[in-house]
Amino acid sequence: MATDQTETVERRGVAVCAEEALRLEHSSHPVGPSLQRLARLLEPDIETGPGRAALKAGDVLAERYIVERLAGEGGMGAVYRGTDRLVGVAVAIKVMGRAVSASGDRFRDEVRFLSRLQHPAIVRYIAHGAATDGAAFLVMEWLEGEDLAQHLAKKKLDLGKSLLLACRAAEGLAVAHAEGIIHRDIKPSNLFLVGGDPGQLKVLDFGTGASARHSQRRRARRRVLPGMRSFRMSYGTPRIRE
Repeated sequence: MATDQTETVERRGVAVCAEEALRLEHSSHPVGPSLQRLARLLEPDIETGPGRAALKAGDVLAERYIVERLAGEGGMGAVYRGTDRLVGVAVAIKVMGRAVSASGDRFRDEVRFLSRLQHPAIVRYIAHGAATDGAAFLVMEWLEGEDLAQHLAKKKLDLGKSLLLACRAAEGLAVAHAEGIIHRDIKPSNLFLVGGDPGQLKVLDFGTGASARHSQRRRARRRVLPGMRSFRMSYGTPRIRE
């Protein structure tokens, strides 16, 4: 029963994203109150100081993945664009902050979940390991485009595209649910539009996910480090927001 309720809330999370797009569609101004509210909700909790694991251009991980440049960063770590020199393709290298690497649970969960999930609507896992300084890293397919939050900041979605986006996200989440995996952090910044196309959406970041068999509140809270949230409050399920 608890699993069914969590899956229902996760579907509602996708609906919230579509609802926000529709609200923007009917706004009389390109940048209205709803968009400003969305931007505030999506402000990242960026980790700074000695906890940040840093790479530089030219660094090589696992004797295979060459770091090119920093692509983005957030509270749990940073994402770099790199190249898989064995096959010559671009990859995304997600490097966890040292505090997260030391904990281990969140990283192991994301690796375990992503490695089990293969669907066009879910970012593809490639490899994982540890850098020379001990920071954990995860290698995934490189995606060109923008996340839903970035897209909405520039362009509204019409009804057809909003529904297409919601259905595509639901397809990916259904595959995860079939494997007993609950994402727990569905929000616009975790829905990536390849080439800006809602029909090519990919669900990102299973780092806060949970196994449906171990989704009790007590186990979920043990994964959260002091001072860190495992989800964006405005999109978290009611049970874990209590």
